[in-house]
Amino acid sequence: MLYQTGQWRVDGVTVGDGDEPALAYAVVDTLQLVFTHNCEHGWIYGSALECDADGSLRPPDGDAFVQFGPEQLLARLDGDALGDGYALCDGGKRAVEEARVRLGSWGD
Repeated sequence: MLYQTGQWRVDGVTVGDGDEPALAYAVVDTLQLVFTHNCEHGWIYGSALECDADGSLRPPDGDAFVQFGPEQLLARLDGDALGDGYALCDGGKRAVEEARVRLGSWGD
């Protein structure tokens, strides 16, 4: 999955940790969604991926646990992200642009 970190806007409200908007990658293993009479919320849990020298996505050294909210989710990436030759690091930005997804301060 491709998700956003830093600061972004949800329903006109600035949220996040205040850092510059950025893209991050993860393999998702658990979704926790809660629906109530007037809203929904939840968490997405998984393992981080990072770009290596040849542009392929690989698990980082050390702790790779990530947790993010559904509003941070930008795109499902096709293919086997851990397979050989799967270079998608630059593709993340293209996926966002092609889907016309706009991050917080990236064009507001």
